[in-house]
Amino acid sequence: MKAIFTILFFLLIAQTKAQYQKIDTFFFDNDWAKTEALNATHKTIHKYTDTISGAGVIFRFTITDTLLKETNYANIPDRIQSGVEKEYFKSGQLKLSINYLDGKLNGELTTYYSSGQLKRLDIYKNDTLQPGNCYASTGADTNYFPYMILPEYIGGVNKLYAYLAENIKYPRIANENGIEGVVYLKFVVNENGQVSNIQVIRGIHASCDEEAIRVISQMPNWTPGYVDGIPVSVWYKIPVKFSLGSTRMSREEKKEEKKRLKEQHKKQ
Repeated sequence: MKAIFTILFFLLIAQTKAQYQKIDTFFFDNDWAKTEALNATHKTIHKYTDTISGAGVIFRFTITDTLLKETNYANIPDRIQSGVEKEYFKSGQLKLSINYLDGKLNGELTTYYSSGQLKRLDIYKNDTLQPGNCYASTGADTNYFPYMILPEYIGGVNKLYAYLAENIKYPRIANENGIEGVVYLKFVVNENGQVSNIQVIRGIHASCDEEAIRVISQMPNWTPGYVDGIPVSVWYKIPVKFSLGSTRMSREEKKEEKKRLKEQHKKQ
């Protein structure tokens, strides 16, 4: 009888654990934008070990199931990393190993050449870089360079927003209807600094959304982003503000203005 109770107890634990586990699969194109499975070149598998806390691992694969990356999370939905993140060359050789604790870099960040030779050894404590070293493919010391450099609009953030302010044309329909707010966009800055794959994350009106896309699409090239010294495509998010400001007229004021202009026209 005791053996039966023990078996039932372990079955109950296994069933409870299974209830907290979940696996989700998502498909992506070359720019890591979500797409349908038929059009995908990559996929990710989100393996929840605990759906209550959100803990688990995200695996990144090519569509043909070559493992590229595995990342441990304390909370997958909130992207709070905890544990080791590993990235691989398509050959299976380890390319990167990073240690996180509660969303912060803690411990070693190591990268490798495809030959297996160590390329970088950085030490982090609470997201702050301590000593760091970079190595040539021969193993010799070389000049240090940051692991990650984000893409940048030439001239910096102030120049970026100056460009937006100078080039956005307030849509007439939005102006006439007093529509204002912030359009949130994301886009890819590729290895050559070109902007592509512009998407509206949250819009305010079709006319404003389209105008924001138009202006972003006509931006000059950026300085591309780099990861471990190699230019890469990077997703970038940006808010584009549409504000009528203090010059905005109320509907009643607009009616009065139209009436005034009409009377003025008659007098002429």
